[in-house]
Amino acid sequence: MTAEARTRKVFVWLDRAKADLAAARQDYRDTAHLPYHACFWAQQATEKSLKAALIFANIPPDRDHDLDRLARQLPDGWRARNSAGRLAALTEYAVDTRYPDARKEPTHKDAEDAIKTAGAVYLMVIRDLGDRGAPISPEYYPVPPKPRDQPPAVDQRDDPGEREYP
Repeated sequence: MTAEARTRKVFVWLDRAKADLAAARQDYRDTAHLPYHACFWAQQATEKSLKAALIFANIPPDRDHDLDRLARQLPDGWRARNSAGRLAALTEYAVDTRYPDARKEPTHKDAEDAIKTAGAVYLMVIRDLGDRGAPISPEYYPVPPKPRDQPPAVDQRDDPGEREYP
């Protein structure tokens, strides 16, 4: 794969990570959703962030959901590698949250923690990529999350491609 093709692939993964993080935040604020929704999307955002970093580093990511393993695969010197060993709770949300007989039903506090962790890993990846020459534009930097009791902003533009996402 050429460097240009690899960079395009990295940004496809980053776009998905960013969208998943926004979904986690939205589900956390929406009282109609249970905390497991936000936990699932936070796990997905973290996984896709780490896989984007691995692809950029020219390391084929494993096809599993173990976030600690993915973080450990990053080269020394990457900030996101330092998250290895602290992502086990998020890893559980990859599968456990999809079934009603999960070992432990996530709480609102679990969802809040999952979103904070996902946001931190995403930001570490963005900074790691920027440090290594990836063309990270400002829209990839996260917007601070809104408080749980604040309704999400409504975007009135017709074209979804013109919308700004957190």
